[in-house]
Amino acid sequence: MCQPRNLEQWRTLFSSPDVRLKPFLPDGTYVFPWEKDYLSFPALVDSKTLPDLSLSTVIMAGGNRDSVECNVGQRLAGRLDVRDGYGRNRHDGLDEVRIWMVDIENNKRRAVGQVTDLRNGSYGLEITCLWSGSVATLRVAVSYPRELVRATIQQVIRGATRYTAGLFKSKDGVEEVDKPTFYRRVF
Repeated sequence: MCQPRNLEQWRTLFSSPDVRLKPFLPDGTYVFPWEKDYLSFPALVDSKTLPDLSLSTVIMAGGNRDSVECNVGQRLAGRLDVRDGYGRNRHDGLDEVRIWMVDIENNKRRAVGQVTDLRNGSYGLEITCLWSGSVATLRVAVSYPRELVRATIQQVIRGATRYTAGLFKSKDGVEEVDKPTFYRRVF
């Protein structure tokens, strides 16, 4: 498909019988179902109610928060219990949580894990060891708290939007780049 550059090219493209436009949402619906979950929470008033990983707890089966030793293909499982800046447990989910492992010996090998939102302020963590014989450091981060996602959704609904791109970068060099979009987690 060509890239239209002016209004006439767009009109020609959209009037072509080969182009079928399918809306994302049914008529009369202006909010995605997953957006309703975020919008059901109150707006952020106090920044100390945001997740604070220094006060949160990571529990790994067969290891500890700082290091684990495993064999190739072995799956490690654990849980993150998120607390806010006051040290209180967060009782709802919807935060964007990431887990990854870094090889301590050469700091070049990394593995990314899966996170399951338990919707109670805790997150299930799973990661597969991709190397053996060395000790690895586990890293866990809340890349986007639900309050940020909620605020972004509200800005889109109000029409006060711009194309944004997100970059999550850890201290040990792991990067995750989001495509330029209105949302951080659409599809």
